[in-house]
Amino acid sequence: MIIKSWFILYFPISLFVIYKAHSKKAEKINPLELINEKLIYLFNTEHMYLEPELTIRKLARKIGTNEKYLSNVINKVHNQNFSVFINNYRIEYAKKLLLDSNYENLTLEAIGSLSGFNSKSSFNSVFKKTTGLTPTEYKTKAPVS
Repeated sequence: MIIKSWFILYFPISLFVIYKAHSKKAEKINPLELINEKLIYLFNTEHMYLEPELTIRKLARKIGTNEKYLSNVINKVHNQNFSVFINNYRIEYAKKLLLDSNYENLTLEAIGSLSGFNSKSSFNSVFKKTTGLTPTEYKTKAPVS
């Protein structure tokens, strides 16, 4: 009988303690950090940066925020603007494709397209600006692994 009385008192108290601990933890989460976590998660799991028509508006909607907050996160957390942020992900993806033997028969235009670029010229331009090399130079100078 003592055990039942103890349980009746203990169970609601333990639920209250768990609730308070959880709500305190939720209060400490910075909204910008939460948006950034969602952003990184979407990029790493859904590879949204590969969508050629991706805009800050579409991305903000997907994350569940507005353009202003998302832009603020990219600027403050990553010290980049939206275009540079997206293009860095695209270039890293393109670099992998350029060195992957499964894609060696593709043209540079095709690799650029698969990486989310709308044109060969924008792909070449951003690639050169980001890496200091053209895609062809990168492919030929990369160490063989």
